[in-house]
Amino acid sequence: MTLSLLYEDDGKALRLLGLSEPVAPAANGGKFVHRLKLLDREGDLADDINLSGAILRLKLPASSIKLQDRLKETGHLESSQEICHNFRLSVRAEKTGGEDKHQAERPTRLVRVRWEGQQVEEGYYDSRSRLFASLEFDRSMLAPFELLKEAPWVSLVPEKADSAQATPNAVVPADKQLSEHERSTIGVQFPAGSLAKGWCYKLKLSSIGPLDFDAELLDAEMKVCTSNCHCDQKGTARCDEASGRCECRFPFIGEDCSQCAEGHTQDPTTGECTPDTHCIDHGGKEDCHGHGTCEQRGETASCTCSPGFVDDGLEKCAKCADPLFQYPDC
Repeated sequence: MTLSLLYEDDGKALRLLGLSEPVAPAANGGKFVHRLKLLDREGDLADDINLSGAILRLKLPASSIKLQDRLKETGHLESSQEICHNFRLSVRAEKTGGEDKHQAERPTRLVRVRWEGQQVEEGYYDSRSRLFASLEFDRSMLAPFELLKEAPWVSLVPEKADSAQATPNAVVPADKQLSEHERSTIGVQFPAGSLAKGWCYKLKLSSIGPLDFDAELLDAEMKVCTSNCHCDQKGTARCDEASGRCECRFPFIGEDCSQCAEGHTQDPTTGECTPDTHCIDHGGKEDCHGHGTCEQRGETASCTCSPGFVDDGLEKCAKCADPLFQYPDC
């Protein structure tokens, strides 16, 4: 995925003004984060460039365009359903050209915080998963990072809550990395299970040596909350955030909706609960793996595989008949 910024010149021809590059190594929670920078190396836009009709163009890889058709073919998406991509655009201006003799005298300003992790719902993260924070500052952190990578300057401090529960401890990141793509960004990672469920935390930056931080304009972005729900993602229809109670979708059952109802078996490949396809075979069981019907004939049982499925030599109905397809999406 790439973003490009285009503008019209005097001859109405489209000219390239900026290209994007990723600021995170991979997608987290289905999110891809890119930063677009202007190609003007002097730091100031030329007077003859008119941005009033600028075009922001998004280019998606061919594989993502074909994804919807593939999901419909395999039954993961109904024919009437569509895939929607949500985009959030934020603009920040910063001085990159020339030297600012007063910059070293001012505190290092935190200008943006971006949280990434497994979201249970909007604004609530699963405390059982890792949590990432990208901290974007107003200047290059290349030199300061030599000090910051080992120093205890950043932590998550639990906020007071109307609860009888004991207040959890503050949490420090297990890893800190300077972004390879943007030297003004430091990424910090908090380990899975290090945050207590159902609590809100506030990011705290502490002065270290000659470094002092200013984050007074980012009060809302400094806060992150963990969900009170610890439900199985596959088997849960919804969860009541106040009580932490999981509501299961049939045929999933259990306190966290991770078990299968009677008469169903969990498919080890997909995680779905499928109707049992076992029948007795000389005192044992014949299993059609959810992709066939089992017929009992006296003491002998045999599987008749569903269309598209065959035996793999060891297991019944556990292989795609067409080698171009990958089990279980036959």
